[in-house]
This record gives sequence, structure tokens and C-alpha cells, in this order.
Amino acid sequence: MSHPSTPHSPGAPESADLFVLPEFAIDTPARLAIIGAGPAGLEAALYARFLGYDIAVFDRGRVVERLRSRRHLPTLQTFRSLCSPLGIQALEAQHDGFQTPVADSSPTIGEWLDRYLLPLAATDLLADHIRENTEVLAVGRAGFLRGEMADDPDRGDYSFRVLFRASEERALEERASEEHERIEEFDGVIDASGLDMPRFLGESGIPAIGELAARRCDKLPWRNVPPDLAGIDLETFRQQRIVIVGETLDAALSLRSACELSERFPQTRVTWITRRLVDVVDVDSPGPIEEPTGDFGDAVLQLIRDTNALARSPNRVQLLSGTAIHAMRAMERESNAAPWRLELIGKHAGTLECDWLLGHVGFRVDERITSELHVRRCPARDRVLGDALDIAMNPSRHRVSASDGVIAEPHYHVIGNKRAGKPLGVTFAQCLEQIQRLFAILGDRPSLNLYANRKPNRDG
Repeated sequence: MSHPSTPHSPGAPESADLFVLPEFAIDTPARLAIIGAGPAGLEAALYARFLGYDIAVFDRGRVVERLRSRRHLPTLQTFRSLCSPLGIQALEAQHDGFQTPVADSSPTIGEWLDRYLLPLAATDLLADHIRENTEVLAVGRAGFLRGEMADDPDRGDYSFRVLFRASEERALEERASEEHERIEEFDGVIDASGLDMPRFLGESGIPAIGELAARRCDKLPWRNVPPDLAGIDLETFRQQRIVIVGETLDAALSLRSACELSERFPQTRVTWITRRLVDVVDVDSPGPIEEPTGDFGDAVLQLIRDTNALARSPNRVQLLSGTAIHAMRAMERESNAAPWRLELIGKHAGTLECDWLLGHVGFRVDERITSELHVRRCPARDRVLGDALDIAMNPSRHRVSASDGVIAEPHYHVIGNKRAGKPLGVTFAQCLEQIQRLFAILGDRPSLNLYANRKPNRDG
């Protein structure tokens, strides 16, 4: 359980007009809930287990569920940057003769899953603590509503109540009640659930007319994951009219493979719709996809630049920039009619027919489970602000001021893509940095770093 003591704010400047932040430490053996069994959630769980915390990892699907549908895609990173020293140590201890991945090789997502993430989830350290097919529905502070004790650090002395629902199959395995819903209490919560709510295709970020119905129908030629145009999806997409919507890495991956497909099969047509208006005449003007400001690696940067160059290649891609979908209508497949008729607004207003619609406008933060907690976000970039991890990683930036009247929720921590909230999210290496800093805070040991002085990945 968390313990009150002298207010502690690592690296925070002392000022009378700043809130005195609560003690962030949580002594072991405390009980932590980890929401999300993706890469960040697995690594956080592993770190917690090494330190002796009691954990429960919840995921509404299977371990690394979202990555499983993206096996064919490149990671755009090296194995060196996709494994943690703790993960390698756990796998070596679990399996005699375990072969550490070659550090400088660049795997597909499928190779990352098979050689690192899935074996890691199956280790003795984690396997019995992961609850697959179990969805967290809400998190609250025991005894308090959101507005109660909002400006009182002592709010952190009370446990969290986590409401979750197991699938019928999971409930039967655990011999749970027919309701499949339970509440358990935890001393701290680590939210690694990621950006799991797809954004909409319409103007202003709201759904286009007909989009909500289209998303509910799995028989329509629509996807939000880049298809495998060099593999199992080749016959489905060749010689088709493909419309790609968005300014994300997924859009870049789909455009690259769609253009390669059109070179092999010239009757394949590729159209790219972006809300961002692009000056195709000025070669120095920015492209549709914004280049990242952080260190996302050379491969990511090169992909974005190559894709932006396509905006000035009308013989390969029809670019409709400054344009959005107003309405999308599924048509009957009669007399070779197109399955989609799109009504566009903006610079290229009009109608457009296509065979396949690839919606790559990104994902957004789902805050429904934290409606009774104080989770602060930047309205412009959607990143988490003012919590313990923000203070530790950005000591020179703002602090929570008394005029706000609210402090961030004590002992509720967001890591991974959900913390960043931006289209590109964070890299795996950045996730590991967040995890190391977080547990240094929880352990009240600024120098705590289990990743230091560990056996590095094998060089190629």
C-alpha cells in the first residue's frame, strides 16, 4: 500500500505557487493492476515481478492482440531496440539454449512476436499473472468520486477499485459466476492499454455519413490495417481501385505496397486522400505526413519521406489533399459497379468510386475507464501532463499550479502510446525508459535501473 511521508517530487523546482505533490512510492509487496498485455504492458509486468510486486495483467483480447493482425508488416526497428535486458534474461532462464536475436537485424512484426514477445508472455514470471480475454470496464478510487479530495494528496492513500469482465470462455475456466464481472482492489494501476479507439474518416474527426454502419459490417471491402499486398492479399487487391485515407505510418506502409502492386499490375489505381493541404508545385513544402520530432529511427524517417515524395508523383498516386470524406455509401455489386461511392468535401469536392477503402487516420485515447480519476492531458497534443512520470522525465517543464485546483491521480500511471497520445506514439525504447523511470519513482530510489549492467543483445 502507498505510504504517506514527506512530499517528494523528483527533480521538481521548489516554488510557493506550485502544488506540493504527494509521495509517489508504493512499497512491495504491493498489488499492481496492469491494463494491456501489449509490449509496454508485458515489459512493465516483467519489471514489477523482478522487484517483487504482486501483479495482475488484464487484456480484453489475447496477449499482443493488435500486433497479431500486423504480422506481415515491418517493425522499422532493429532487434536491439525491440528487446529489453530483463526480457532476454527471463527467456534465457526459461529456455536452455535460447538464441538471443541478432541485435542489428530488422524483423517483421511476426518475427518480433514469435522470437520475443510471445515467448516472454509464456515465461514462468508472467504466464500465471496474465488474464487474457478480460476487459477492464472502469477504475475508481475506493470511497471517492472524481471531485472528492481532488486537491488532497491523501487521496492516494486509498486503494483502486477495478471493475473487469471476463469472456464467457475465461469465466468458465476460472469457474466464475454467470455474471462474468468482478471488482478487485489494487494499490496502484499502470495503464498500458495503448491507443485503441480508431479515429473517424469524416471532416473534423467525426464519422462520415454511413461510416458507423460500415464499421459494423465485416463483409465490406474496408480495412484499417495495411494489407499484405505482397502475400495473401495480392489477388484480392490487384487491378483494383484502392483509396487510402490518412497521414499516418499505416497510410505510408499501405501506399508503398500499393504503388509496388500498381507497378506489377498497371490497371491497379491508387488514390490518397489527406486532410492536410499540400503544395505539390513547391518541392520544399511539407508533405502530407508530418515528420517526427523525436528519435524514431532512420527507417521510419525514410519511409515518411519516400511516401511524401509520392505526393508529387501523379503517375503513381492520385493525391487529393485538403479533402475529407463527407459520406460513404456501400453499393450493390451489380454490373461491375464499384462497392464504394465516396462523397468528398474540401479542395477536391465531388464523388469517387473505389473497390477498396483503407482507412488509416490513426487511433485515439479511450478515457472511458478513467472517468472517475484525475488524468490530465494536453489539449493540443493529448499527452499526459502533471503526473509523477511527467515530473520525473520533464523536470524543467510546468508543474501543477494551485490555480488548477486538481492534481493528477496518485498512483495511477500511464505508459506507452496512450501516454504520448500522438499519431506516431512512442518507440519501444521510449517505453522502456518510461518503465525504468516509473519504477524508480515507485521504489523511491532515483538511481534504480534494472536495465543497467545487464547482458546486452548479441551483436550480429
